[in-house]
Amino acid sequence: MTELSYYAKRIVQWDGAPPLYVISVSPEELLSWSDVPRKAPNAMAGYQRHLSHDRAEEISEFMQKHINHIVPGTVIVASENSSDGEGIFDIEPVFVDGVHEDVHNLFKITFDYEYDLHPEDITTDQLKTMLEEIIEGHESRLTDEEKAMIVEEEAVYQSDDNNLSDEGSSDEEMDEEEIEEQNLIKGSGFVQFVKKLLQLKESDILSALDHDEITIPLMDIEGLSEAEAAQYEADKLRAEEDALALHENQRHAEEWKEWIISEHKIGNIMDGQHRVWGALGMNPEDCDHLGDGEEPHISVTLIPDLKRAEQVFQFAMMNLTPKKVKPGLARSGAIHSLTMPELEQFDERMAEYMDVTSARWVNELHTAPESPFRGYLTWDYLENPEKLFVDEKILIQIAKRWYKRTSKTKLFGSVFIDGVAWNTDTTMLDFRLKAFFTFWGKIAEKFPEDWTNKNSNIWLKTALWVLQDWVLIQMLQQRSLWVKSNPPPMDDLNSLADLVEHCLDEFPSDFFKQPWTHVDDTTEGKEKLLAQFNYQNNKTKVYKGTWLYQGAGK
Repeated sequence: MTELSYYAKRIVQWDGAPPLYVISVSPEELLSWSDVPRKAPNAMAGYQRHLSHDRAEEISEFMQKHINHIVPGTVIVASENSSDGEGIFDIEPVFVDGVHEDVHNLFKITFDYEYDLHPEDITTDQLKTMLEEIIEGHESRLTDEEKAMIVEEEAVYQSDDNNLSDEGSSDEEMDEEEIEEQNLIKGSGFVQFVKKLLQLKESDILSALDHDEITIPLMDIEGLSEAEAAQYEADKLRAEEDALALHENQRHAEEWKEWIISEHKIGNIMDGQHRVWGALGMNPEDCDHLGDGEEPHISVTLIPDLKRAEQVFQFAMMNLTPKKVKPGLARSGAIHSLTMPELEQFDERMAEYMDVTSARWVNELHTAPESPFRGYLTWDYLENPEKLFVDEKILIQIAKRWYKRTSKTKLFGSVFIDGVAWNTDTTMLDFRLKAFFTFWGKIAEKFPEDWTNKNSNIWLKTALWVLQDWVLIQMLQQRSLWVKSNPPPMDDLNSLADLVEHCLDEFPSDFFKQPWTHVDDTTEGKEKLLAQFNYQNNKTKVYKGTWLYQGAGK
């Protein structure tokens, strides 16, 4: 553990703003106490984009070519570690005779980091301690309600079956206490991630790092009795299986080790990661302006008192520029790296720049127990994403028809609370989300095998679009069944469920199992598919249900 000191120029943009400290540091030293908040293994928390090694190498080559090939932009590093009396940073003004500190703004920053070691020198016990400290920091951000959710909720990232019925019995079969308990189990993706870290801690998978490789017994079975040869083969097979399992556990443990070391560091590189790795990659042998043993220095702006929620917000703001990151990444930062109260704060400040309703809806679609899409989303802006059922960006486009009024959704409003609530994009959004779950939940019940098969035709983008439109059209065609004195069907979730079920009653349940030719994701392709839906549903309908209930869904 080495004590580090930097002389810094303080910048306060206005009274009350977090102070910025500009320092000069070598990239190797910076990375000893700072790193990039990336996604954890098989998880989503973390707001930075993936490092492009090609881009970093291009920067290295550029900096090596000429002494004037500097990179003048500053690297932004933030930390949640307070600089107050109990914080990790000791920040003291530099004495300048006759000049007040508020004028010269020169400060000395001193601190140390316990684990500024090479990764190979960090023991498993130290790694476990670091994990516990990370969990403690994350848990301190949770509300009591979110902590209670962690106790009850099964982490969505661990779910492999994506079973629609994994939440247990229906409301009729559950007592009031169970229903209340189910209603509380929501939470943001960040809550799920904390649960995942707790499971990692309990699994003791990190101990695999300390296990020696398993030796596979090899021997000449000639001369052995039949029983001895059989025993040898059984022992060899068992050793091979154990070795394979250990290798897999060690691979996962190494992935988590890399993430824990990175996440535990006291500084988060919010902007400029490619400049850091570009400068780090400079080779003195390939340039005339670095001697042997010399290191380049980079400008770093340190923000020592920036909470994680604020870091997520600032990252999104910095990247909503002419060359933007993919919209889903900014949305993901909100969904998977913030608690629910933090997400609400994020919503208010992001509303001017981003569709914050989509961020909240994606969170609910991905995590809410009543969501038929729970655990089904593919996050295609990740590096080598796991392909599940439906791309997040496709599903949010489909869901937009339920909360955003456009020229294409005018008819939709006529089945939604008589169109009154449909006149604005902010009215009864919670009820609209429940209606969306109810609508697609009935579709999932109609096609249960397709719904659990990610290779089914039902998960084609065009199929989802047309299926939703076709059912809505069928609902509109049932208007003659409405009782004028009663509310329209989407005023009540029970009514909506009954109506969707009625509209799908005669539709062939094996429609999506049949071999399909290519379906174009074009207006013409959608029209052809819609015509096929109508052709398959040409039987006369006679409605016999009672779906006109009043008020229960409001």
